[in-house]
Amino acid sequence: MTQIRAQQLQRAAVITSDAAAIDAARHLAEQAKARAAGRDQQRIYPRELLEQFTQLGLSSISVPRQFGGGGLSFGTVAEVFRLISASDPSLGQIPQNHFGLIQFILGEGSAQQQQRLLSPVVQGQRLGNGGPEKNSKHTRDVQAQLVSGQEGLRLSGEKFYSTGALFADILVTTAQQEGQPVMAFIPLPAVGVEIIDDWSGIGQRTTASGTVKLQQVAVDAGLTIALPSPDKPKLRGAVSQLIQAAIDAGIAQGALDEALAFIHSSSRPWVDAGVSRNADDPYILADVGRISTELSAANALLVRAARVRFVRWYWIFTITG
Repeated sequence: MTQIRAQQLQRAAVITSDAAAIDAARHLAEQAKARAAGRDQQRIYPRELLEQFTQLGLSSISVPRQFGGGGLSFGTVAEVFRLISASDPSLGQIPQNHFGLIQFILGEGSAQQQQRLLSPVVQGQRLGNGGPEKNSKHTRDVQAQLVSGQEGLRLSGEKFYSTGALFADILVTTAQQEGQPVMAFIPLPAVGVEIIDDWSGIGQRTTASGTVKLQQVAVDAGLTIALPSPDKPKLRGAVSQLIQAAIDAGIAQGALDEALAFIHSSSRPWVDAGVSRNADDPYILADVGRISTELSAANALLVRAARVRFVRWYWIFTITG
């Protein structure tokens, strides 16, 4: 799939306004909603919708304008994910790592690496996560090895929970290089990379979060970036969590919308309720009101968190350099 996409790739649009990004997300969400449940039940990947996400320019809205991206706010990024996830949670989940990796490149890559990696993103290439490793203590406990030899750098290891890898143009994964953890960026297709479609989650069945096997994979030394120390200020994790919160808020909105539709169209009141419609049952009204209030509060906190992320981003990258 990656090889076919690379041959057919068209330059993606660039979205430079918050309103345009929200409009594009709403348009995509409307298309995604119609068959989302069927795709999840039958495990049909949303390939065409993901392609639209990219070609519409949504995948580069967080890339700074100096690299040709949209340079939009974290608030807009969160709202894009919330809108799409309300219609199809898997479609919202697949690009999450792509956005987190953009922040990693901005925070840890050299100026040359930033230009080299972010320019393809703006053009329409996708970053995919070669996930953590099984039986490890935590995500920074990495056993994969990046070794230097006569033929250059070679990476070997096995990863799981690799959301986005199956749909990626550039695979991004961690390895140990001479005892130090690094992130390696591997353009696909690549000899020695095997992406296995073995994801079997209970929910979000179409994120393709499967296994990645790497066997003596050639790695460009210019496309490796050292992982920062745990105590260094960084935004990748914070932005990833912001997007995850937006995905969860979207899922909650979708569930509430479906519940309301069911109440109005497909349910009937309890025989002793004293009302002719479930929509008039005071207990149901109370529950719907409580859930709606909690969801409104969650959405408000999401907006606030996005503002805090922006202030922190400005401080780290503008004030402190």
